Amino acid sequence: MLLSVLRRGIGMHHGDLIPLLKEVVEILFTKGLIKVLYATETFSMGLNMPARTVLFARTQKFDVRNYRLLTSAEYIQMSGRAGRRGKDDLGTVILMLDNHISSAEARTLLLGEPDRLDSAFYLTNNMVLTLLCVRHVSPEVMLQKSFYNFQNRSTEQFVKELESKLRDLSFPTDVDMKQLKSYVKLKEVLASANRDRRAVATESFLQPDRVAQAVHGLESQVSLNPLASRPDIDQLVDICTQRTLIEEELERARNVLDKRSAIFLELEARKRFLRRLDFCSELDALTFKGRVACEISSGDELMLTELMLDGFFSSLTPAQLAGVLSCFVVKKSFGKHQRTQLAPDMSKALATINASVISRCAIPPVFAVFR
Repeated sequence: MLLSVLRRGIGMHHGDLIPLLKEVVEILFTKGLIKVLYATETFSMGLNMPARTVLFARTQKFDVRNYRLLTSAEYIQMSGRAGRRGKDDLGTVILMLDNHISSAEARTLLLGEPDRLDSAFYLTNNMVLTLLCVRHVSPEVMLQKSFYNFQNRSTEQFVKELESKLRDLSFPTDVDMKQLKSYVKLKEVLASANRDRRAVATESFLQPDRVAQAVHGLESQVSLNPLASRPDIDQLVDICTQRTLIEEELERARNVLDKRSAIFLELEARKRFLRRLDFCSELDALTFKGRVACEISSGDELMLTELMLDGFFSSLTPAQLAGVLSCFVVKKSFGKHQRTQLAPDMSKALATINASVISRCAIPPVFAVFR
C-alpha cells in the first residue's frame, strides 16, 4: 500500500513503520518527490525536513490513554518546519480549529513559551573510555566544554544575582527577626482561617462557631506581637516574603552547582575504577583492554571485555553463547519472583568474575552482589 501512494507523491511517516520504510520516505521527501506527507510529531524531532506548508488536522493528540491538547512546545517544534531555507520567503501554517479547544487554550498554544532545554548528561564507563580515546584533550576539559557545564555556568551567574537581591532586601537593625517570622506565619494562618470562614456558607460540615473562635484567637495573637504596632509592618512583611522566595530559589540553584562539582568527582572515581581493572594506565592512556571496550556499545562493555580476554566464550556451546550474549542486550528488568536459577557451569563462571572484581577493586564481600 505504501508503494502505491508513494508513486502518487503521497507519503506517511509514523512510529509504527519499520526503520527502512521511514528512511525511504525521508529520502523521497528531501528529493521533493513527496508532495503531501501525513506524519506524526516524530518527523519533526531531530530531522532537517522543512516543508512549504504545515497543516495541523486537529489540535489534539492521543497520549497513551486519552486525547489531550497539543502543548505549545509541540506546536512550535512542528510548525517550525514550515518554510524551506533558500526557497521560501515565508512558511505557511494551517491550524484546523474545532470545538475541542477554547479561545484561551488556543492563545496558550500559539503564544506559549517553548520547553526549557535541559541537559540530561550523566557519566558512564563507556563515556569515560570514549573521552580517554580523544588525544591531546583530557576528559575534564571535554566536560568543561559540555552543554551540561554551560548551563551550570549560567546558574553561577544566577546565584550571584540572587545573593545580590538578598543583600538589597535588608531589615532595619531594630527588627527582631524571630518576632517578624512569627508575625508572618500567624498572618498566613489567619488568612487561611478566613478562607475557611467564608466557606461555611457552602460547606455544611464546617462549624461556624469553632471557625469564628479560631479566627478571633489568631487575631489576638497577631495583635499581641510586638511588631504589630510598627507603622512599617506591611513593608517588613513584604520584604520577609520576598527574602523567603529568593532563599528557596538560591537553595535550589546551589544544589544544581553541587551536582556539577559531583560530576567531576564521579569522573575521577570512574577513572580510578578503570585503572584497577587495567582498562587505562596511571597516565590515563587506554590499554589494549580499554581499546577493546571502546568498540563495544550494545552491552556492558567492561564485563564483555573481561569475558572475551579471559577466554570465557571459547568453552561455550552455541546455545550457551547465545544465552549469555542475550543477557547483555535485553533491557527489560525482572522482579525477584521471575529470577531463574543458573546452570551449574554458568554459576561457576559468574562466581569467578565476581571474585576477580572483588579482588581487583578491594570491594568488601558484603557489598559485592552480582547477579
